[in-house]
Parts: sequence; structure tokens; C-alpha cells
Amino acid sequence: MDSARRSDHYFSAPFRAKPVSTLALGALVVAGGAYALAKLNAMAGVGVGYMTKVACSEIFLAGRDPQVVIDAEFNDISPVLDRARLEIDAERKSVSGSVLGFGRSRAVYRNGYGCTLARGGEPEPLPALEPGADKPLADARAGTPAMGDDVDYAAIEAAIDAAFADARAATRALLVVKDGAVVAERYAGRFSAETPLLSWSMAKSVTATMVGAAVHEGLLDIAAPAPVGEWANDKARAAITWNNLLQMQSGLQFSEVYEDPGSDVSKMLFRARDAGVVAAKKKLIREPGTYWDYSSGTTNLIQRTLRGTLEAKGAAYHAFA
Repeated sequence: MDSARRSDHYFSAPFRAKPVSTLALGALVVAGGAYALAKLNAMAGVGVGYMTKVACSEIFLAGRDPQVVIDAEFNDISPVLDRARLEIDAERKSVSGSVLGFGRSRAVYRNGYGCTLARGGEPEPLPALEPGADKPLADARAGTPAMGDDVDYAAIEAAIDAAFADARAATRALLVVKDGAVVAERYAGRFSAETPLLSWSMAKSVTATMVGAAVHEGLLDIAAPAPVGEWANDKARAAITWNNLLQMQSGLQFSEVYEDPGSDVSKMLFRARDAGVVAAKKKLIREPGTYWDYSSGTTNLIQRTLRGTLEAKGAAYHAFA
């Protein structure tokens, strides 16, 4: 009965309830609008971050024509990003961009290091690098004195033809190496053997090689727990070893979904100020060493931890590789 009375009283006084409902609805609309704008800014930030980073690398590192880069690199990514505006500063060697003011991003080129997304200010100053010594691979292509009798050059050429014929793949360079010698190579359009190309996940192999070099010099033990500061008071995560990280069996939660601008990998690559922190702060969802899960977050965490380990022992991280 009391419930009925309360219900009757509420509905018998719609005028008194209306201002409260209107205020609540207004607050909800404002909150929803703010959330939508924040979501749009984050989504645009991932896309524009990708665009500024790629444009910076292609223009200032690879030396490609800016207009060619803009026309060729960002087609059919997203209708939202079709509205992105990029500004190229040739003097400062930087690329800035946004989508109607949302997702502002800036990438800066630094000699010897390539392009870096500037998050929260200018990138930190880095030491000048000594130029590396080029060591060309041996040439064993068809028609050269070193061509191999056990190489099916016709089959290789057919495979390369197929790779370059696929317009959607947009193959730019293809190199085939056997026993340390080049047996075939080809380049598209204005690309050549001298054109620096975006390597993306090739950095995973470089990272593992750097860790191997550190092990060789006695600077770390891959069977030992990785000294990640965020795990100091977490016994379970503190047990994760270098080897667990190298084998992508850390057990850490990490979303490697590139189509989702809200995924861990998208935020790490194009929104985070410190890429290594993203994986370091993820929770443990499986026992380390028991489950393989591809994670670019792990690679950035290894590099971050390797840098701290080397510098703590007096080794120059940037010259180490």
C-alpha cells in the first residue's frame, strides 16, 4: 500500500518532478556530449598520430616528396581521417596535424634517430651517434659469378612478380637472401636500395639481438626476473623473467588490435608518452611462461627495461646496438 501511495504521489505531481528530470536529463546530455568529444579526440589522436609519424618518416628520413606521401599513404584509412590536415615544417623537420582541431599530434625528426611523436612537450635531447659501418651482403643474383646452382631463380622471380602485381599489398621492396648472399631483389617506382623504409615489427628482432648482446657481455641474465619498477611490490609480476618477455609469454593482458583505436597497441603507439609504461601497468592474467600471446607492448617494455639496466651498469644505451 505504501508503495502504491508513493507511486501515486509521484505521478500525480508531474509538474514538480519535471524540473528535476530536466536537470538530470540536461546533465546526462552534457556528460554524454563530453564523453563523446573525449572519445572523438582519443580516436582522432590515434589516427592523426599515425599520420604525422608516417609522414615525418617518409619525408625527412626517406626523402620522399611531401605531396606524394600525403596522396599515397593515407587513402581509405577512415572517413574521419580524410578530414585530417597535416602541416609540414621543413625548417624544424616536423609534421603536425589534427582533424578539425581534434586529436592534435606532432612528430619530430632527429638526425640519426628518425621521427618521434612529441607527447607532452619536445622529445628529450639525445646524444649524437657515431655513423655505422656499412657491410654490404654478397651478391649471388642470377647472372652474377656467385649465383648458386641450388637456387631456383625462375621460381623466385615468379613469386616476386606475384608480390608486386598485388596492388593492395603495395609492395615497395623485396629482398631474398640465402646463406648471407642476395639472390634476388626488386623495388617499386621511385624506391631503391638506398631508400630507408619503415620497419615496424622488425624492431622486435633488433630488440632480441640487443638483449643477446647484453647477455654476451655479462650485463644481464635472461633467466632472471626483469627489473620493472612498476612490479616491485607485486610478487606475481615481479617473477616475470627476461625470457618470458622475449618469448611473449609474460602473461600480461594486452590488446593487439590495430583496427580498434581504443586498443592497448593503438594507444601505446600513437597516444602514450612512454610506450614501455603501457605494458608495465597491465595486469597479469596468466601464469608467466605458460601461454604465448603476440604483444608489441612486451617489446617496448623490454627496450625500456634494457635501457634502465644498461645505464645502471654504465653502458651507453643509444650506442649499444
